[in-house]
Amino acid sequence: MEAVQKQLKVLVLLLVLIFGITVFEHSEPVFSFLESRNLTAAVFNPVSSFLGLQSSQEPVVEYESLTQDPEEGNTFNILGETPTAELQQASITESVPILLCLPNDVREGEEAIIMWACQDGANTTTGEGFDTGGETSGTVRVSPSIDTQYRVDCINDMPGISNTAASCFINVVEPTIALLATPSSVISGETTSISWRAFGVKSCMLTSDTFLDYSRSGTQGDIASPTLTQDTTFKLTCETSLGETEERELEVIII
Repeated sequence: MEAVQKQLKVLVLLLVLIFGITVFEHSEPVFSFLESRNLTAAVFNPVSSFLGLQSSQEPVVEYESLTQDPEEGNTFNILGETPTAELQQASITESVPILLCLPNDVREGEEAIIMWACQDGANTTTGEGFDTGGETSGTVRVSPSIDTQYRVDCINDMPGISNTAASCFINVVEPTIALLATPSSVISGETTSISWRAFGVKSCMLTSDTFLDYSRSGTQGDIASPTLTQDTTFKLTCETSLGETEERELEVIII
């Protein structure tokens, strides 16, 4: 019985020895394989995605490896770091302010309205040609006596965000219209030359009270009149940029 037990012990020791040798022979390839397998962590942040914030660096790799200590045997070590992501400052789109001059054309002394509104998160404003009071939106009335350009500057104190500006223009319109007949008196059966020049207007029409079907258009012109047999009045009617009507008349006399 004792002989059998000794044989069993020898057999068990032999099996343990064979198993240990097998594990030792295959340990190096296993260690190399595990060390070459890196595990990466992907971080998804829906809030950052919505705000347009991006990571300034790639996530730190988290990995596992096995090391072999000749004195203490094989030990399993976990190495790595928690993935980190640094958020960059979000960029704000610089938008041109709204600035309207209504209307763009006025007569001297007439009022116009200036309307403005910043669109880029500005916290104060300055105006050129009018006072904004530092407000980022509003309206004011102006009465220019000469052609004037107005400007608004939207100012903010955010690092990396430039100030923005816009401008508009108001013309002070004083129409100048001249109408001339050369000569201004003719013998019956003759013609005369009609000339006109109009500035600060949109359109003009030349008509006659004697010749109902006679008309010429344009802001300037030089034409010959029809044959005249009686005193005739010519009228130049012009529409200004303000939508008003300006008229000039002249009479050609038959001598």
